[in-house]
Amino acid sequence: MSIFKASLDAHEKRMANARAAAEAAAAAKEAADVRFQTDFHQALFLIAKPVFDEIALDADRANYPARVQPRNDESGRPALEFKFVPKAGALLPARSPDIECVFVLAGDLGTHQVEYIGRFDPRLGQKGERKVSYGLTSINREVIEREFGEFFKKAFAADC
Repeated sequence: MSIFKASLDAHEKRMANARAAAEAAAAAKEAADVRFQTDFHQALFLIAKPVFDEIALDADRANYPARVQPRNDESGRPALEFKFVPKAGALLPARSPDIECVFVLAGDLGTHQVEYIGRFDPRLGQKGERKVSYGLTSINREVIEREFGEFFKKAFAADC
């Protein structure tokens, strides 16, 4: 076999191996994405939603109307949203969205992280947002309640 043919064969073999590795990596990433999305949706509705609903009911009982709604966030990611106005007796939806505070739990399919996003001072010019990311196992009562506690502390302090 000539040196040219041997070099060409070796190159073609390396290229075929690289293509096969890239295809395997893409398939593994797709499988991981599907697994995360499935696990996230399951945790969102079996674990997080009941906690969100319980907190909304507590807020309603204290005369702070609240609403819980599954939806996609502004980036199209699956999410669970809690919305309320931090003023006793206020109505939802508020006459002005400038006084609504929102707490969102969203799944980031790109990073396989769970984001807890609190928007607690939506007034023009204010930077009232807190965002933290954790792994999928963070969808549990303890973490959800801790993040809601931080959200409520900042929402009530903002005094929109």
